Amino acid sequence: MDNLFDDRQKTEHLVQFYEDDAFLIDRVTDFISSRPASDNTGIIIATRAHHEALQSRLAARSSGMQAGPSPGRRIIALDADATLTQIMVHGSPCRDRFAEVIGTIVREAAEGGKKSVCVFGELVALLWESGHYDAVLQLEALWNELGASLRLSLLCAYPIQTFSRQEHAAGFSGICGAHSVVRPAESCLFSKNPESVHRAIAQLQQKAQALEREVARREEVERTLRRREQELADFVENAVEGLHQVGPDGTILWANKAELDLLGYAADEYVGHHIAEFHADRHRIDDILERLLRGETLYDYPARLRCKDGTVRDVVIHSNALWEEGRFIHTRCFTRDVTERKRTEEELDRRVSARTRELVVSQNKLRALASQLSLAEQRVRKEVATELHDYLAQLLIVLRMKLFKIGQLPTDPTVAGLLQEADRVLDESIMYTRSLMADLTPPVLQFGLLMSLKWLADKFRRHNVIVEVHAEQTCVELTDDQIGLLFQSVRELLMNVVKHAKTDHARVSVLSDGQNLTIEVSDGGHGFDPVTLPNGQPGHDSISQFGLFSIKERMEALGGRFDIESAPRRGTRACLILPCGLNRSKASQPDGPGLSGWSASAPAKDRGAVRVLLVDDHAMVRQGLRGILDGYQDLHVVAEAADGRVAVELARVWLPDVVVMDVNLPIIDGVEATRQIKESLPSTVVIGLSVHHANQIEHVLKEAGAAGYVTKDLAADHLYEAIIRAVGKKKGSIDYKAHGVVGEAH
Repeated sequence: MDNLFDDRQKTEHLVQFYEDDAFLIDRVTDFISSRPASDNTGIIIATRAHHEALQSRLAARSSGMQAGPSPGRRIIALDADATLTQIMVHGSPCRDRFAEVIGTIVREAAEGGKKSVCVFGELVALLWESGHYDAVLQLEALWNELGASLRLSLLCAYPIQTFSRQEHAAGFSGICGAHSVVRPAESCLFSKNPESVHRAIAQLQQKAQALEREVARREEVERTLRRREQELADFVENAVEGLHQVGPDGTILWANKAELDLLGYAADEYVGHHIAEFHADRHRIDDILERLLRGETLYDYPARLRCKDGTVRDVVIHSNALWEEGRFIHTRCFTRDVTERKRTEEELDRRVSARTRELVVSQNKLRALASQLSLAEQRVRKEVATELHDYLAQLLIVLRMKLFKIGQLPTDPTVAGLLQEADRVLDESIMYTRSLMADLTPPVLQFGLLMSLKWLADKFRRHNVIVEVHAEQTCVELTDDQIGLLFQSVRELLMNVVKHAKTDHARVSVLSDGQNLTIEVSDGGHGFDPVTLPNGQPGHDSISQFGLFSIKERMEALGGRFDIESAPRRGTRACLILPCGLNRSKASQPDGPGLSGWSASAPAKDRGAVRVLLVDDHAMVRQGLRGILDGYQDLHVVAEAADGRVAVELARVWLPDVVVMDVNLPIIDGVEATRQIKESLPSTVVIGLSVHHANQIEHVLKEAGAAGYVTKDLAADHLYEAIIRAVGKKKGSIDYKAHGVVGEAH
């Protein structure tokens, strides 16, 4: 180990840097113990911890530490903290106090220059650690002045880790310059081998070079950071968007120029005040602060701020909070002025509202007009169908009856052939007229919606689509207009199935929950994306005749709605929803049991003849039918009626065996008249009669109690057989369906 003291020098001022206290204790022990005890006095100015360690170590080397003279080495121990307090004035060492406190002790220990003095002091280390860098160099200079007149060896010690920052470099150089001997910390001690010393120096040079470069790099980074901080500060301070910070108690901590300019306040009129002072709506700012304290982030929060001139600005606020270790520090609020935008929006909303009201009125007028046009179309169709039924069809039927009568007369073969040809043409005319009437207004509509839908399902078989009709028993009553619109809507939806669904099955369900009547048309076909439907464009190729848009408009005109659900490859479900409670209009009936619209028969031909009541609202048809039936001796037409009510009353008066009942009758239709007659006269046979050929009419008549059903065009050939078979008077069997007899009793 190097010798720290050279006796050849009169005065020596050493500095030892160290990393570990144990190394320092070893160095100080060597420093004190290496002096001759008889010619040397030791002074130790150290901290209490170092005093205790040195005392123990020196005792181990047979040297006592005491405050006064001794036969051996004399050592004076001073507390560094207490001594430093005695010599410092206003943060700097006082020359006079240094001379008085330390100079006196050192001179007395030197005994007028007879002895040398070795001093270990930690005063400068304590000053350096406390940040009094200038005071350190001042105190080192005072020690040098004291040593100039004495044989003094002074050892100072500094922890090397207290010089870890770049700004310590100048102070470190000054400390080294104030000492005659500088000793590095223990990790840099060299051996006595020159080669090892050279290697160590080279390594230190490399580390120094690296440190210089690192220092330069960090200085550049610090300059960049300072520049970025300045740019950021300029950005937020001079941004065109208002910015401010609010503390947890609601106090404004900072605001930028844009926010102050927006509201017209000076910084001291705004910053330091509670944010609620500037909000026009207290509940708004209370809500903002509560939500921010809960950790929420606010976007486009509307608020109103008071300006210095008394006006109010509409703003939107974006804000969240800065939290550190679970503690709310301040908010980060952005304030955007939207006053002009809001005024523009309010004016636009006002204009849009006014325009919307006008459009709604126009839409309602157009919807009402569309509904009226649709109803007018239905009425015109019905009127045309009625004209065809009441006149053309009846004339054709009567004409056929006349031909039948002519055919029973003796004629030559040429005339018979002409009659057959005329009958064939007449049959085609009747079939065409019947088809035309059905297309204009299906005859089953008079029997209600459910029967009409079942008839419609049968019609779609010709399109190779099987339609299942499911219905709950319901007491919902509908007007004729409602039935017509619902029927046409269902027909249009089923046509869409035929055209687009790519399936051969569909389902129609009729449901009622007491509040709404729902007709659902569904299929499991191709489906579509409802978003692709052009709203309000009935010309789209997926819409036929009424179209989806037209159906929607007409349902809304009825006070209902039209819902549709579909998805590609998942089929379609369309719902017609109509509120219940609209009673079907009833035809007014004359008061009293009058028998207008009937005629009595001539006296009976034979008391064994079948008594027949003939009911039809067309006099020519009644005459034609009577002319046919009068030709049979076993039949006797006892009375005729032109409407259903009179037919019921005549049946109760004349008690006929058979009632030939036309389906389409005024006041009470043929189905209801049949039901009432069968209730009063169960044994009376009723045979239905109509221009139309429809299974649904047959079904309704049978439910009412009718025994059979004959179309008028075939009545001349088969009405007699139907009557006789119904009353059980004729033997053998006849294929009635093949001859136009649609139904019979079983």
